[in-house]
Amino acid sequence: MQTLVGQQKDQAAERLQSLAGALREAGRKLNEGQQAGDFGQYADRAAQQVEKLSTYLRDSELRDFVRDTETFARRRPEVFLGGTLIAGLMLARFLKASSPEQERGNLGYDGGNWTGYPQSARRGPTLGTSADRSSYGSDLAHAGTTRYDEPLGV
Repeated sequence: MQTLVGQQKDQAAERLQSLAGALREAGRKLNEGQQAGDFGQYADRAAQQVEKLSTYLRDSELRDFVRDTETFARRRPEVFLGGTLIAGLMLARFLKASSPEQERGNLGYDGGNWTGYPQSARRGPTLGTSADRSSYGSDLAHAGTTRYDEPLGV
């Protein structure tokens, strides 16, 4: 059990290190353009802090990490909650951006074409009309009724 926790801790430290690298690269690109103002510097500072966290996580024992986190959360709960919210959003965005294109399914609008959606989900002139009986909910208008040429089922 201890080795599994240690492996997970090391993997988290490695992921944080790659996040720091991505932040550093984003800061470099923002600094190149000079149009982003101070955002490049903010990205560099964030990369430094993430790198420090990665090093701390890699070098410390899990017990120490939990104790320090609890202490900080008790001293500054608003900063702790805000930080975890921001960290979660950044991590989700990073993971979404780093996932392969096929896994995301290519859903969206691409220059006049809806991609990744079934034909029945696309808006068009025939959606929900009698010509498009395959679309979801198209026959709800006739629910409980039968056509004149169908038996009543009695």
